[in-house]
Amino acid sequence: MDNASGVAALIKIAENLKLVSEEKPFESNIVFCAFNGEEQLYVGSTAFVNQAKSQSWYENMYNINIDSIGAKDGGAVMFPNDSEYSVELYEDVKNSMEKSGIGFAEFERPIASDH
Repeated sequence: MDNASGVAALIKIAENLKLVSEEKPFESNIVFCAFNGEEQLYVGSTAFVNQAKSQSWYENMYNINIDSIGAKDGGAVMFPNDSEYSVELYEDVKNSMEKSGIGFAEFERPIASDH
């Protein structure tokens, strides 16, 4: 459920965004990543960040982590924001979820995950 649900969502979102971008290209690049190695001290995401720091096209980057979707009796979608740099993105996603009737719970503590 953990990684499989996140990867399935990632693929579906990428497919939908591809269709939207064919009508109107996005102003920015969107990079989809599926990391491994969480249990080995985040070797997958750490390697990506180290590589990204050396590339100028990753100068402005947001991380949206999708993990553990659809747990039986799992409750509301957990929706944390722990960065002052993503307030605008956070508010846009939050408004979109509210308009779509998607319930969520806001958290103000660090989350342990693959990101």
